[in-house]
Amino acid sequence: MFLKRLLGVLLGVIIGVIPLLNTLAASFFTFRQQKKKWALFYMIISGLSLVSIGVSNFYDNKDKPVKTFFPTAFQQHLQEVAVKRDLPIDSVEMETILQQVLSNTANQLIQKDKNLEILLQNARNASLSEKPKAEFHQLSQRLYRDYLNQVQTGTGKDKYNLIFDTARLTKEKLVAYNVDRFVNAYLESERGVIPNTFLFLLGATFLIGLGGCIGNGVNLFVKPSETAVVTFSTDVDVDTAFITATAPSFSQPSPQPQRTPPPLPQEAPSSVTVKVNIAGEDELMQLRGINRILAKTIIGERNTGGSFTDINDLKKRIELSTEQVDRIRQNLDFEAPKRGGGRVIEY
Repeated sequence: MFLKRLLGVLLGVIIGVIPLLNTLAASFFTFRQQKKKWALFYMIISGLSLVSIGVSNFYDNKDKPVKTFFPTAFQQHLQEVAVKRDLPIDSVEMETILQQVLSNTANQLIQKDKNLEILLQNARNASLSEKPKAEFHQLSQRLYRDYLNQVQTGTGKDKYNLIFDTARLTKEKLVAYNVDRFVNAYLESERGVIPNTFLFLLGATFLIGLGGCIGNGVNLFVKPSETAVVTFSTDVDVDTAFITATAPSFSQPSPQPQRTPPPLPQEAPSSVTVKVNIAGEDELMQLRGINRILAKTIIGERNTGGSFTDINDLKKRIELSTEQVDRIRQNLDFEAPKRGGGRVIEY
């Protein structure tokens, strides 16, 4: 069983690193294990993954010309920079010069492809948002440090001139890294919220699919019967006394004793006759459906309002239902108590 579980985990890892396929595989794994609700969940995640991949590919194709041609065009325009100086330039002047290089690069790409005009408009105007502006500043500082190194090793009046040796910069890869970071930051800022949201969804669905493949791959090749807990016993001699399944056995819980329900209250026999104007609590409780509370209510009403004249009087004053009245109608006697010199008061 261990080898089967290990094989399932390895298969889950291999498939789990493939976007979209991992969510489809997780749905298949759960469906095969009779987890239909989880299978439906992973199918929904597969749909989100597919949409996210489609949106991401659309924006990647849209940005591909910029990523491909911008670095080369930028270095070409760096080669055209030639500033003669009698004194070294400062970092602010360097960034101003590079902003012009950025504008020239954007114009060149727009002339090649008019569809890039909207995308590169801010680069052409050197109007950068916070993140690409920070990356452009890093690029400017990198080139400024290279310029200062040239000034320190230079001789004569021309040592302060600003000329970029693009062949050396390309060979030593001093600019390519910072240019790529700037391009990626610029394109990310120009995309807006929608592509970034789907990019986040793509990452989330990938992680869910990876976890689903590994988690459900554990039992992919294990049959349910192999994980069941079963113990067999035979009535044979000692040599063949027990046949035990591969899984450990557990003792069965002792049966709980049957609880006998309490007896239902006995209904008063139909032959019982209760004198409602004289009877006490216990006598009134012999009537069907009359409990101690109703018995007290009858006695209290009798003491305050006088004897009951008939069944309708009792029903009205005690507010009995028609069903209650029908139960006790045949068992009531409305004989009034005998009165002497005064009124009979019952406690």
